[in-house]
Amino acid sequence: MSVQTEDLLNARLMPGFCVIEPLDLPETTKGGIILSDRVERRNMVGLVKNVAEKDHPGFEINDWVVFARWAGCHYETQENTNLVLMKNEDIYAVWESY
Repeated sequence: MSVQTEDLLNARLMPGFCVIEPLDLPETTKGGIILSDRVERRNMVGLVKNVAEKDHPGFEINDWVVFARWAGCHYETQENTNLVLMKNEDIYAVWESY
């Protein structure tokens, strides 16, 4: 499903939900091995972009978080940005020093 980035970032989310922008995964390893496109890889680290207004989940917009590998609904926006709409409970930790 293709949506505009601003639609998800400005959406009024239901309580208990947030929008995350996953960190891009590298195409090669440090040793130069090219990773296959056939293997679906999902990142588990991302930047919080939107949180429901009345929620106080322990993280805020622009925090780096670690989340469940298969959590949420994944959207690729028309601007080629990947965003994930997920439940707050799928976030395991906040990375203070990332």
